[in-house]
Amino acid sequence: MARPRTVVDVPAVEAKFVLEALYHDGRINRETLAEYRGRFASEVETLETRIAYLRNLAGGAIHAAANAVAAEIPRVIQAVRRGRSRATAKLAKATSKAQKLTPERMATQKLQGIYLGLLSRIPVNAKKRFGKDAIKLKGKDAVIAEMKAYLGQDGGRPKRGKK
Repeated sequence: MARPRTVVDVPAVEAKFVLEALYHDGRINRETLAEYRGRFASEVETLETRIAYLRNLAGGAIHAAANAVAAEIPRVIQAVRRGRSRATAKLAKATSKAQKLTPERMATQKLQGIYLGLLSRIPVNAKKRFGKDAIKLKGKDAVIAEMKAYLGQDGGRPKRGKK
């Protein structure tokens, strides 16, 4: 493990002067200077290796993203040729994978549509009477029948035809 580095706040111009003074005073010799110069070269090489590794990593990520986009392009082109947007094409693809509706599910959805349609015409202060608790207690069919009775036999729609 590398020892922690301490930063010496010496400008480059002064650093050269300090090194020459240390050498002339005999505090350091040529071998020591050569060793430190070798460390500098090694440090530069380590940094260049790390930069190359990071560039390769980033390039690999960019390459993977480009491949993902390139794989999507043919489907988008087909969708556009058919007159669909990409979102519509994805929806169509998802829908084609969806399970087919069973008769029970279709009946439930139809009943839910009728319920929501009637509920939208009921005043806010009366909606609680036809909410979840009523459905659990009486069943959705009975609640829908009550809603129709509350709104009138025709479900609250204005009558059309001759007067």
